[in-house]
Amino acid sequence: MAVEQINWYLRENCNANPRCDYCFETVASKCQREASFSETDLRIAEVLADSGVRKVTLTGGEPLLSVDVVKVSERLHSSGIRVSLHTNGLLLSDEKLDQLAGVVDVIGLSIDSVNPNIQASLRSQEFVDKVSSRISDLTEDIRVRGMGVEYHTVFNWLNAGNMRMTYRRLKNNDFSQWKIYEQNFDLGEYTDGTDGGTIRYGGTDGLQANFLLTEDKFRVYGDKRVSFLSQDDRRKYFFLGQGGEIMFRRSHFLESLPIGNILVDNFEDISTRWDEFNNGDPDKSDIEQFWQRQEYLPFFKRYYWGFVSKDEMVEIDGRSCPRIERLADLYGRHESE
Repeated sequence: MAVEQINWYLRENCNANPRCDYCFETVASKCQREASFSETDLRIAEVLADSGVRKVTLTGGEPLLSVDVVKVSERLHSSGIRVSLHTNGLLLSDEKLDQLAGVVDVIGLSIDSVNPNIQASLRSQEFVDKVSSRISDLTEDIRVRGMGVEYHTVFNWLNAGNMRMTYRRLKNNDFSQWKIYEQNFDLGEYTDGTDGGTIRYGGTDGLQANFLLTEDKFRVYGDKRVSFLSQDDRRKYFFLGQGGEIMFRRSHFLESLPIGNILVDNFEDISTRWDEFNNGDPDKSDIEQFWQRQEYLPFFKRYYWGFVSKDEMVEIDGRSCPRIERLADLYGRHESE
């Protein structure tokens, strides 16, 4: 099976200052404002143009820091590839939008909250001034130029209680999708107050519980444009690095697996290798990571999958049972959807 969609980290550096708390980049020095031209970008675009790929998502870092982003998009688009560009929006001037029009099909915008204080805490006051406070106008500026709009939100403790307010502000905008991603760091751990504050796992009030409860509250809207993406959802990503490196990841919590380099290896060989990872059985490392993770999962998830011991069941406070049952049901519904 041919690879149809690729996520290309066009630039690893970013212009966000300060860096977002949930940024994937761990090297602070890479968060900078400098743009650069790279012949490598154009070489990669040429390979992709001849590869049979149907969609390329340009992301980062901040892809608009690449001064050749328009040339790259133009080359991809001219070969029939659907081009999506995910940006924090800070560099989306009218001039830049005019340049992207006709060569980019969809622009994905980051939006954490319509509450300016929450948004400034998660990103910066600059982001509030240039993006979130004018998200409706920015959406319209993109749409009138013939490009689609998507929203991307990272669900975390600061904005969890503000999601429905954000939806009420966004719902009348002309967007195609709003993807709400569960932040990766909180696994339901809590301090039980004993032995000086022993860390325990599986609380029914952890972030994952709030994520599922918020998703359930959104069902009343019946808005198919909105989707909640759990950290455990198994998606088959094809990641392309800035230097042409190809990585595969079965899910958010499993490590990336190197497949090859698009500038060195034959693309058909890479595609075949990706397909083997994509449809093959988990290897020993995957299985080990899976079982190591079980003790850190919230109790309701382990309860749903049947990974709960008799000793644990005996220790459960009966007053927690209805909430555990409900969260397990919501988790099962999320998995089925």
